[in-house]
Amino acid sequence: MFGSFLLGSFQTVYEGKVSSMANPQPYRGKTALVTGAAKGLGRALCLQLMAQGARVYALDVDEAALAALQEEAAGKPLYPMKVDISQRQPLEEAFGQMIAESGRLDYVFNNAGIVTGGQTQHMTWEAWERILAINLKGVIWGTQLAYNHMLEKGQGHIINTASLAGLVPVPESAAYTATKHGVVGLSLALAQEAQAHGIRVSVLIPGALKTAIYDSATNLAGYDYARKMTASPVRPMAPELAARQVLHQVAKGKRQIVFPRGLWLLVGLYRVFPGLTQRLMARVMRT
Repeated sequence: MFGSFLLGSFQTVYEGKVSSMANPQPYRGKTALVTGAAKGLGRALCLQLMAQGARVYALDVDEAALAALQEEAAGKPLYPMKVDISQRQPLEEAFGQMIAESGRLDYVFNNAGIVTGGQTQHMTWEAWERILAINLKGVIWGTQLAYNHMLEKGQGHIINTASLAGLVPVPESAAYTATKHGVVGLSLALAQEAQAHGIRVSVLIPGALKTAIYDSATNLAGYDYARKMTASPVRPMAPELAARQVLHQVAKGKRQIVFPRGLWLLVGLYRVFPGLTQRLMARVMRT
């Protein structure tokens, strides 16, 4: 009962505070690149970046979803590009095209990711390779490409999307947890180096979001990620609301951006009582 109450109440800490956010002028006239841009948080980031005056290059492997995003953008500065971020060369070519066209690169949101759930003994080598290629290697490629360019200019901001699983192990999601811990470690370590060069690096730590990522999850041996998330007492956060909070915190230069903000309660609980926290999470995820 306590675990469900604790996890299910995180969103309430945050709601109602978005309207008081500062004027987002930092994005006006800037160029941003977003991966995983066609759906969920990536889509919401693209739309809100454009609404706040930014030029946006939207990268995704889903061509139909990119076309839908472009239609919704309706004449705003959106440049969709079909790119598989798990492959370094296409991503490198996309960066080169964007820089050649825009002449600048201010923000890079390495946001693309997938979910795999189930017992680790059922993981195939192919499943390992896929989740590592998208969730970790894709972020590494995007981070390195952005960082190399930003070093030349002496400015820029890299934002990598991790997950609560990057700070707190998620039951029956060992592969996903491993990749997201890697994203957190990469981001925080690079942030220390980058600050001496005028470059900022942030990592996003979202809880459950109301997106289709769970519906398209890789389920191992009968595991049903979407069903478990539906049965969970945690209320998913709307990606539009999440994107507004993210852009506000990015503009402030925050390194770790946890949302909803109440999620820090769970992170803090895990740091003090790791065993108890994992038992609570296992109970919440059990259906």
